[in-house]
Amino acid sequence: VAILIVTFSLTATGVDPLHERIRNFFIETFSDGSTIEFKDSSLTNGTLYSEYTYIPEGYELVEHTQDPRFERFVFEDSDGNQLFCTARPNDNSFSMLDTEDVEVEEITIDAVPGLYYSKDVFTQVTWSEGEYNYSVHQYVLTNQLSKDEIIRIAESRKNVY
Repeated sequence: VAILIVTFSLTATGVDPLHERIRNFFIETFSDGSTIEFKDSSLTNGTLYSEYTYIPEGYELVEHTQDPRFERFVFEDSDGNQLFCTARPNDNSFSMLDTEDVEVEEITIDAVPGLYYSKDVFTQVTWSEGEYNYSVHQYVLTNQLSKDEIIRIAESRKNVY
């Protein structure tokens, strides 16, 4: 639910966007958010059905939502920190992200280009495999996971079928 709120609450305003190209991504930054477009998503073939073989100690699965258009795992620790792992079809090849005052960094998830960013209590890794976009993100009250830990979770994602 949180990712949907973030995604749909950010809209482009009348301000001309700042265009930035990061290797396999094209970022349009508006005054209140950014769109991230995946330029080459044909590197591998993903599915909408996932399994994560690594989740940090202390996190328990509290929700798994699966339908033909969206998959979401929600993990939570005893302090209420939440970790979300999502998959969705790459319908329009872009995602909305709040990148205001955030340095976006290109990373690699199992040899596939991805993006990492962190702002305040929110950290996210996003990448695309074939027809699907994936993200691992964390909302924290305490104990923010490191960049390496978030990437490790993302790299543990496997296609179920």
